[in-house]
Formats: sequence, structure tokens, C-alpha cells
Amino acid sequence: MTLEVNILLFHRKSKQFVMAQKLEAIGRGLQWDDSSDHDNVTKILVRGGREGIQYVKFDYVKSGQPQTGLIHGLSGRGGFTQTVYMSYKI
Repeated sequence: MTLEVNILLFHRKSKQFVMAQKLEAIGRGLQWDDSSDHDNVTKILVRGGREGIQYVKFDYVKSGQPQTGLIHGLSGRGGFTQTVYMSYKI
């Protein structure tokens, strides 16, 4: 199964929505995999700062029970966190 997501961001200076762009990775990031041992994604947390995204974290549900995902990236640095709540039908 392939999931394609298009993300629109609001640009404060121009007061317009813009399409998010895929950029090449910079830094010493590592490849990760939370596996497919869950039913759905319930929440996505994205921590950002002046130099870009610091980490992402996914929370899941399996058999009706919440599962907290791992942080992928660097935590503990200043910045802001955006949370996306996912809704799904059982």
C-alpha cells in the first residue's frame, strides 16, 4: 500500500498557502522503520526549528489500544511542535 500525502503550509509573509517541497536530507540522520505492527496512525508530531525539522514522531492504534511511537531525530532543542491528529473509521 502506498500513501501519498500532499501538504499545504500557510506562509505568513505572503499570506498564502504553499505546497510543501521535498528536500534532500541534510545532516547525519538515520533510516528508521516503525514496522507495520499497528492498525492506524492516530497522531503525527513534527518538531521544527530555525534550521528545519528536528524530529518526527508517530502515534498508532492497534486492536483499539493506543501505542506511542518513538522519536525519530533530535529532541531537547528549542523550536516548535506541530501536531496533526488523524481520524479514521473502524
